[in-house]
This record gives sequence, C-alpha cells and structure tokens, in this order.
Amino acid sequence: MKLEQNKKIQEFLDAVCQKVRNQQKRTQIRCELFGHLEDFVEDKTSNGLSLDDAIELAILKLGNPVEIGLQFNKVHRPWYMQPIAIVLSLIFFSIFSGLLYSELIFLRSQKKSQDYQKQITAKIDLFLNDQNLISSDNFFALPGKKHDAGELLNSKIQWSYDESSPLSILMNRWPEIIPPPDLRAKLNGSWSKSWVDHAKAVTKYDLDLSWMNELNHYDHWDLFAFGPLSDVIKSGRSNFNIFTMPVPDLGALQTLAKLRLMKGLAEKNLFPALREVRQLAKLIFSQEMLGSELIAIAILRSERQAFEKGATLGLINSEQWQAYESEFLDRARRATFAYSGLFDLNTDSTVLKSVFYGSSSHAGLCASLSEGMVRVLIGRTFMVGNLPFESAFEEKLKLLNHIVQQRGSECRLPYAKLIWKDDTNFISTIFSDPKNFSSVPSWTTYKYLLGRHIPFYRRAIGAELIAIATPSFFVGNY
Repeated sequence: MKLEQNKKIQEFLDAVCQKVRNQQKRTQIRCELFGHLEDFVEDKTSNGLSLDDAIELAILKLGNPVEIGLQFNKVHRPWYMQPIAIVLSLIFFSIFSGLLYSELIFLRSQKKSQDYQKQITAKIDLFLNDQNLISSDNFFALPGKKHDAGELLNSKIQWSYDESSPLSILMNRWPEIIPPPDLRAKLNGSWSKSWVDHAKAVTKYDLDLSWMNELNHYDHWDLFAFGPLSDVIKSGRSNFNIFTMPVPDLGALQTLAKLRLMKGLAEKNLFPALREVRQLAKLIFSQEMLGSELIAIAILRSERQAFEKGATLGLINSEQWQAYESEFLDRARRATFAYSGLFDLNTDSTVLKSVFYGSSSHAGLCASLSEGMVRVLIGRTFMVGNLPFESAFEEKLKLLNHIVQQRGSECRLPYAKLIWKDDTNFISTIFSDPKNFSSVPSWTTYKYLLGRHIPFYRRAIGAELIAIATPSFFVGNY
C-alpha cells in the first residue's frame, strides 16, 4: 500500500488541515507534513521496523494533529482576518489580556491532559498485568553492569547519523559487522515473509558471524561507553542535540540475526544459532532505547520462526529450546511501548507512583526513563518557579526527580542523567536548532526561547508544548 493511501496518515493530515482556515495553504501544509512522515517511515522501515510500526511511530513523533493545525492556523491566517489579528495583537500585549490569554491556554491544555489521564487510569491495570508477566522472564530482567558489549561492537557496527552532527566525523564509515547488501534487500523485500525457506542461500556467501559466539561474555550493551558517543559523556557535553544523536543501524543487526538463524538451519546445527541470536537480542534490549527494545522483540519473533522451521525439519524440539510464544511477544511489545509514554509531566501522580513505586516491574524501565526524561526536561524549563497566582508544579517535579533518583539508579542512562542534572545548555541547544521544529513555523523557536522567561505566559506555553510532546504510546497500545 502506498503511503498516500494509508488511512492513519490521511486521518492525521485531515485533522491538521481542518484547523487551518486558509484553504490556499492547506495543500502546501499537507504536502509538507506528508514529506516529513514519508521520510521518517522510509528511514525506520530501512532500519528494520515494520511499515505499520513505522507509520504509528512517525505519527506519534509528530505530535497532536489538532495542536499542529492550530499552530499553522496562527501563522497562515486568511487575508480578511489580518485587521482582526492586528487588533488582537495589541490587546494581547496589554498586561490584563496577556495574563487572561495565558490562563486560558493553560486551562485548555490541562483539560486535554486530564482527558488523557482518564484513559490511562482506566487501563493501567492491563499494563501492570503485562509488566508483571514479562518482568518475571529472565530475558527482560535488568541487565548487569560489569561486561559491556560496546567494547566489542561499537567501533565495528554501522551507525545511522546526521551528516550535520558534530560527531559525524567520528562515525565508522567502514564497519566490519554489516550484512551483504543484496541479502539485506531480499530479507526486507521478496523474502520478508518466507526467509526461513531460503536458508540454503546463505551457504553461497562467506559470512563471518563468529563474533556472535563472543556475545555470551557480556551482560549489557552501552552505546555511550565506547565508540563515537563516548566523547559526549567524557567531555560532559550537555549541549549535544539528542535528536540528531547517532544510533546503531538496528536494521542491520536484525538482518544479521536472521542470517545467523538461516546459517544454523542450512548447516543443520540450529541450537547454537538460537542461543547466539537470543543473546544478541538481549544485549540490544539493554541499550535503553525504545527503538532498540522493539528491534529486540522483533528478533525474538525471528527466533520463533526459525525454531518452528527447525522443528518441522527435526533439528530441534521444545525440550531443547524454549521459544517465546507470539502472544507473549505481543504483550511484551505493547507493554514496553506503553511504558515509554508514562514518565511524563502529564501523567497523574497516582499513576506514576503505582507504576514506578508500587510495582517491581522493570521490563522497559530504562527506556521509559530515557525517553521520558528528555520530554520532562523540555517542559520543566517552563514550570519551575512559582509566583503568586501562578500554577504550581513543584510537587510533580519533585516526584519525577525522586523517581529518577530511585528507579534511575537501576539504569545506566549516562546522557539522560547528565542533562537532567544540568539542563541549561541542553534546553538552549534544543530550542535554538531549527531542525527540531521543522514541522511548525520558524517563529516557534523564538516563542519558546523567550516565553520561558515571562511569568504566567511561560506556564501557558509550557502546557501547550507538553500537550504536543506527550506521546500517545500508552493509549495507542491499550
């Protein structure tokens, strides 16, 4: 199916354009947003995500379509509304109207937050049940911190990165661990659903997958301890733009996992392949990123497919190897996906306590904090301080900080903890880089940079930004 015909994408674009009164600009805005979605989906599918997951993640990353539409509408007003806009601008900049407007924006955003929280509260028990189930499995246990696979892999794997990033010069442009391009193309194309039936094809290639046999010596994989990202932590650079951070080419690793399983099937020696691929998936899951967790679970699905094929060929049985059931993997995927949306300023304090304190569940904990801490930092800069009659957020911020101190101690989170401790440079970098606001008008950059210093108005802008940034990871999966 072409992306132009995808129902979810069209509904998203329709929701944005409905809020734009200037009909002449709707087509331009629609094309611009579709271009962003198309680029994002193409990037994620090329890195191993399914088309549906990539589309869902692209829409979630762009944010609330209504809020985006309203932002465009403010800039692209029809010509006949310009006189009114001038009058309203004069009134707006008067003290009384400015405060009133700020309060209205704040209350509107808070209403949306409350509605979102009701949906979470109604289904939080389902999430906790899933978490308790998968957290009892050793694969999803919190990893150790002694033996880092990054020392072996970070300098050898392929990385995806932004050419404009200051770290691009450190990227490994000639990786040692990379699948043959033609095999990767086939596995992502014509062989995508029947790859286990093409196992003999790998015998025609001189594949060196011996490095996988070494993975059993490691208990976690840290992306920051060795390789191109280590400089960020060693130098304490909190002004690094996390949105252009280099990341491993997870799609290549997923392909290599399939090739190892195919080789095991072809050589009729499947057990070592299953063991090595399981360990690779576990190490990828320990990278403390949502994308890594999804790829790890996808690799477990591939492992399941290879096991079933091997069982039909008499190469393995359930007494020799326990492959995860599809239903279990479905629950693991939705639980880890949803977890990443819960550490948020919009999450009710009661829910935060029940998830992060009232439960011993930990599957996806570190990725949840890694993703959530960045979102909270962006909103926190507008919510600190408390003048008379200004809405107070001190208690929520204290709770979130306590969670980072308590549950965050179970995770590495080197960069997230660095910017959490001192967010000044991080915030300036985020709001000053126009790439982070490519889907909204450029004036938004100055609105956020200046708005955080204006009492009362900062609450309104902060609440608006938080409403846009809050992902629907939870509601979208339960």
